[in-house]
Amino acid sequence: MPTPEQIQQAIQQVKSQRSFMQVLLRDTLGWQIPEQAEDIGDIAYTWSADELNAQGLDQKVVDGRVWQIQPLSADIAKSWGIFVLEFKHKDAFMTGRGLTGPLRSVLRGLVPKRRGQQANLRTWERENLLFVCTHKYRHFRFAYFKAPKDKEKTAPLAQFGWNEGDADIRTLCEHNLLHLD
Repeated sequence: MPTPEQIQQAIQQVKSQRSFMQVLLRDTLGWQIPEQAEDIGDIAYTWSADELNAQGLDQKVVDGRVWQIQPLSADIAKSWGIFVLEFKHKDAFMTGRGLTGPLRSVLRGLVPKRRGQQANLRTWERENLLFVCTHKYRHFRFAYFKAPKDKEKTAPLAQFGWNEGDADIRTLCEHNLLHLD
């Protein structure tokens, strides 16, 4: 398990897709990413806005695509879906709800009861989806939907992350990212 100091050093080195995958995810957090992976397409495949039935996604997300990281292990493949969304504008990371709308649209396309027309595609339970949101690999949020406390309420979005140059990332390094190893 990495130390908080190692995680902080890795975050400071992330400047691109490759450094995010290799330095933070593989070298620091121990994700099973091949050393030769140069870009997200080497470890993931895409879901289109049409497959997700997420109209308008292309206005917020680069090319309207959502990348699903290929299963890193058999255990993870059975239960977790890990998705990367590359946002077009950094404003999504600066405003209170900039990520929520697009992530809810994607969520509806990935959970079983909301799948609709694309019933033949893989689904996950809401609590087993992790979204890695970024803008040019300079702004990051790891986000997931919690189970609502009341069946009638909408699932709350929980998120943690950082922006390039953030100095106070102690909690992120000591608590949040440690659980992603």
